Amino acid sequence: MYGTVPTLILLGAISLPSSALSLARGDDDHEPSIHGLRIGMSAAQVLEVMQRPGDKDEERDGELIIYWVLASKDVLQVHFWKDHVSHLGLQYGAPLPATELGLVAQVDQRSSLDARDPRAQYGYKEAETSDKDRLVWSRTLSSDRGYDLQIQFLSGSRKQFGDQRRQYVQFKYVAVPKSERKKFRKSISG
Repeated sequence: MYGTVPTLILLGAISLPSSALSLARGDDDHEPSIHGLRIGMSAAQVLEVMQRPGDKDEERDGELIIYWVLASKDVLQVHFWKDHVSHLGLQYGAPLPATELGLVAQVDQRSSLDARDPRAQYGYKEAETSDKDRLVWSRTLSSDRGYDLQIQFLSGSRKQFGDQRRQYVQFKYVAVPKSERKKFRKSISG
């Protein structure tokens, strides 16, 4: 199913010079990108940014998922639909302080950020996962290609951090919401 040349390159079928991949977080954390990758990019564009094939791959629900373990110990996950990025995920190697990302749904006593702090990002909605183990901060943006994108951050787990889970972020996701997938696929297909 994934026999095109860009996908073969991403999976390491074509040898590339090995260079240590040491990407800094680089992107603005609140932009709809991760390490320079964006929804809709082609497999060839991803390879150009990543500079090496992925470390692991799998196929799930008609999409190819490729993983890169970065020098920072972060794990980058890229989902491809028809050789185009449809979902990005980043698991931070070490959880980040939520205050570093400015994830504040409302100003309250538990946060060291206040309304005067420029790091505070007020465009996010905060909710709990259905199992109540993690908090999710999410916001929706319109893409220039006619579909919406969602940026999400997930807190540390209740099991790992207890009541302090709100203070740590373990994951960032950029994705096309299910309700927008037809628009996304139409924009890719032409």
